[in-house]
Amino acid sequence: MARPKSLKPTKCIDKATNRAFVRLDGKRIYLGKANTQDSQDAYDRTIGEWIAAGRKLQPVKADSVTATTEMQVAHLMHAFWEHAKAYYAEAVLNDDGTPQLDAEGRPVTKQRGELENYRLAIRPLRRLYSHTLLSKFGPLALECVQREMIRMGWARKHINRQISRVRHIFHWGISKEMVPATLVDGLSTVAPLRKGHNGVRETARIRPVDEQHVAAVLPYLTPHVRAMVKLQQLTGARSGELCGLRTADIDTTAEPWVYTPPKHKTLHHDLPRSIQFGPRARKILAAFLRTDLHAFIFSPAESEAMRHTETRAKRKYIQPSQIERARKSAGRAFKRKRGPQNHYTPAAYRRAIERACEFAFNMPDELKRRPSDTMEQKKEKSAKRSAWYKLYRWHPHRIRHAVGTKIRSRWDLDTSRAVLGHASDRTTLTYAERDARIVANVMEKVG
Repeated sequence: MARPKSLKPTKCIDKATNRAFVRLDGKRIYLGKANTQDSQDAYDRTIGEWIAAGRKLQPVKADSVTATTEMQVAHLMHAFWEHAKAYYAEAVLNDDGTPQLDAEGRPVTKQRGELENYRLAIRPLRRLYSHTLLSKFGPLALECVQREMIRMGWARKHINRQISRVRHIFHWGISKEMVPATLVDGLSTVAPLRKGHNGVRETARIRPVDEQHVAAVLPYLTPHVRAMVKLQQLTGARSGELCGLRTADIDTTAEPWVYTPPKHKTLHHDLPRSIQFGPRARKILAAFLRTDLHAFIFSPAESEAMRHTETRAKRKYIQPSQIERARKSAGRAFKRKRGPQNHYTPAAYRRAIERACEFAFNMPDELKRRPSDTMEQKKEKSAKRSAWYKLYRWHPHRIRHAVGTKIRSRWDLDTSRAVLGHASDRTTLTYAERDARIVANVMEKVG
């Protein structure tokens, strides 16, 4: 009986030439100089393609185009990255809503989250196929990238989205005449990972946050963040829509007030978006409206100044040494690498809530990070914190799920879709869950 093929062939070294190689189907596949990262990348790429092909070595096809005249995958990735940095850029605004300018008079921009998604999608592609010719990159290579993402521990849905972004990079290359059209047709044959795929991590579905959990965290939030949470509970608005709220964008002559975000998630689809503030929301907003119509209503800089004022007011005694140090540093400017900004970002808003959850639900001391922790202690604490976070920590996106579910249970799915600002009912179904109490009442009568 023939010996079965090894699931992971050993990487060997040719001592005469100091090159690494792996033996597949009785043939030596050289990987480059031994004990280098390039040889390890070549090994991972070769084994990945070998497994994707059913543990069979694919024959080398003759190609009339030489490596000196054809582009590599690295050239395509570099060109797309330069395009993405400009396409996904967003202007940084001043307090009055005008764009910030640098020393040369050019507008200052920041990168949106989609650019970070492409950066992560490019990482395994660059590591495995950076020096591969575009004509040699096919479905088996894309499957190898998919397997590398699985090895990195990414979740199934995240892998499917990242593989779609990799396909988009090659599709963009067609419009720039860098990639042949037949190549993308081949990449489209790679199927997405299905639920239950062996060895792929699954993520839990986002559930609506309990109102009691929200109420427990509110006392530990700053007034600005507390107002944002209450507004999100009343309107179901996205975090980014509340972070960019300005007085000029609110029509206070209408009843209810109508807020039209200048930028929102579906703007590039040319879909309108408006958020209406009822009586309770108007009462919350009345305390934060500004005379400067273009200034952001919720400002971290103002929130930080309020916190410092309250801290100084509560201080009963100041040591003379502290007063003397304050006098000596009065004429010196305090330089910070990055001070409080003029408006919240969705990430800053989320972090403020997560920190408040740790105080509200009293995270145990043995789970908190310490500078003196060893690497083993950090890994052990990280695993225990993840279990604690699932029970007590929540993020603002779950408020939208709670609002959608509440509106769907009281009215209908179409009303929930209109409030959340979705283009289709299918998207709303992932937010507004069916109320189990309605089903229970029906089955008590019918079942």
